[in-house]
Amino acid sequence: MATGSGKMLIMAANILYLYKLGYRNFIFFVNSTNIIEKTKDNFLNSLSEKYLFAPKIKFGDLPAEASAQAGIAKTKIKYKFIDFGENIIRGALDKFEFYRFDNLKKYFPHLKSVYEFISSPNYLGTGC
Repeated sequence: MATGSGKMLIMAANILYLYKLGYRNFIFFVNSTNIIEKTKDNFLNSLSEKYLFAPKIKFGDLPAEASAQAGIAKTKIKYKFIDFGENIIRGALDKFEFYRFDNLKKYFPHLKSVYEFISSPNYLGTGC
């Protein structure tokens, strides 16, 4: 995927969500050690803008208050998937041919739009 396409944002959101559920171990499959070192530095270096346990984390334009306490991030605001913004979600989905509307219609014949797929509780809009 292209530089600046939101890969880190999606990965960070998933890690924080799973961390909140109690998961502590994550596996990254990459094609070079350079990528894993950069990712580790981005997420774990407290000086990085992408530091996972920063006192203030932003998802798009929305601030999420968080406090790092003994290595555990506690968010004060619960986000729904759609809170990341339709443009960010669409941008991420556009990177995968599977999520093209004509393909989604094969799996979900009653689906009326990509927005419905993103926001409806019947699809992605489950509050995750």
